This record gives sequence, structure tokens and C-alpha cells, in this order.
Amino acid sequence: MPSRLAVIRPTLTRRALTRRTVLRAALAAGVAAPAPGQPVSRPPEALRSTSLPTSPLHLISTGLPTRQGAVALLGGRAPAWFGLEGPGIVSSFPSTDQVVLTFDACGGSRLEHDAELIEVLRRHQAPATLFVNRSWAVANWRTMSELVADPLFEIANHGDRHVPLSVDGQAAYGIPGTASVEEAYDEIARAHRLLRVLWGIEPRWFRPGTAHLDDVSAELAVHLGTPVVGFTVNGDLGATAPARQVTANLLTLAPGGIVLAHMNRPGGGTAAGVDAAVPLLRERGLSLRRLDDVL
Repeated sequence: MPSRLAVIRPTLTRRALTRRTVLRAALAAGVAAPAPGQPVSRPPEALRSTSLPTSPLHLISTGLPTRQGAVALLGGRAPAWFGLEGPGIVSSFPSTDQVVLTFDACGGSRLEHDAELIEVLRRHQAPATLFVNRSWAVANWRTMSELVADPLFEIANHGDRHVPLSVDGQAAYGIPGTASVEEAYDEIARAHRLLRVLWGIEPRWFRPGTAHLDDVSAELAVHLGTPVVGFTVNGDLGATAPARQVTANLLTLAPGGIVLAHMNRPGGGTAAGVDAAVPLLRERGLSLRRLDDVL
């Protein structure tokens, strides 16, 4: 007798994803649906023969260790620290000449797309790792499909609700974090599930909203096979820095450094700052890589 999971797996078709199927998936996954009038594109080539599941997405396997197992392993543990850095957070890597640019596509109220930044990266052929929040992925369906199909970019997990990762509700910048191992698991797994089911991606890295977390949550992320990636250089200060400052920040990179910047706030200084910095970094002998190239 087939398993419950086998019964609810997507059936193969040759049709494009329609607005109705995207809307159904968004509602089942608990995220904001695309706004009326926003175009919905086909998924990348690898998924163009697969329709969305007709059953709720929470019944589809995440491909991760189970929630119950994570609770059994870490439940009841009191955090020893909470912040941007600590054991279990990857903020740099051994190298003599490589650096990594990462850009966050955040959740919340700014589900926009910095098309100028993506054009800059493509023009310079500058590889980057993109940390994508679940709500942003759904709201920017066409763009997301194009980014997934572009080998210049690696897609990583930026969470479900875009909140700090915590097991006791600690907050950063006034944003309350997840309040239990279960909630921390869901913050990682719900976004992972959407990326896996709709785009065939098994993201290898996770970055929480605000980039803050505690040590128990960091261990949880490692247990799930998606270690937390922090940063060496804050490139655009939450997409608030002018272009000249973004360039100056990026030029502080040393080999093994990881930049954090943003791709969900067009109109700021990020795109122009990166445009000016990339040739100068290369002139210094630094090679731009994705996280999966160096870790």
C-alpha cells in the first residue's frame, strides 16, 4: 500500500503553474499570496513538468530530520548566548584569496526586488549566495524562478516569518524571536519545504531574520544540515547605507570574508556600491565565490 506521502506527491503534467495553483500553495504554506495583477511565471526547467500538490504543503516531507527528533534532542535546553556571533555560526572561512557576497531577500513589509543589483551582479559575472525568505519567494514568483535557473546564484534559506531564531523568544531590533525548539524548527523547515517542493532546491545554509540567534538554535540548524551563516562585513547596514559607504564597507573585506547586504530594497545605495566595489576587489586579487564553492 503506498505511503501517505507518496499519495500526496505532485502529479506530472506539462502545464505551467497558474495563478490559482500559486495562490493555493501560498495559502497552504501560510504566506502572503502574490498581489492581484502580479505576473506568475513558470518554474525553472527542472520543475516545469511538475504541478503543485493538491494537498496542503505541510503534509509534504521537508527532506530534513523530523521536528519530533529535534525536540527530543534539544528540548529543555537553556541558551547560553544570543547574538550575531558564536560557536556554530559560519562568519568566515579559510582562504588566501576568496570572498563571498551574500544578499538577503527579507520577509516583512518590504517584499521588493532590487533588479538593478541583480543586473550589476550579472554584468560583472559576480557569483553570490541569495538568502531568500519564504514570503519573498512567493511574492516575487517570476524573479525567483529566474534566479533559481541562473547558475551565477546559489539559493539559501532566510526563514519563514523572518524573525530571530531562539528557543525562548529573545528579540532583536524589537522583533520577538521564535519561542521554542518547535517554533525554531518551523522557522527553518517551512521555508525549506517551499523551496524544495516548488523549485527543487535543497538549501544548504540558513540565516535567520535579523541574523540573530542563540546557541541552541545554532545547534538545531546544524542538526538539520543547514548551518547558520553570519557575516564578516555588514555591507549595506540593512539597505540604509549610501553607495559610497557600501563600497567602502566591501573594500574592508579580507580573504575568507563574507558580506551581508540586501536585495529586497531597491532605490538605495546597495546596487551602485556593489557596482563600484567588485572591480576593485578583483584588482586586489580577491576572487568572488558562492558559499557552496568554499564551504
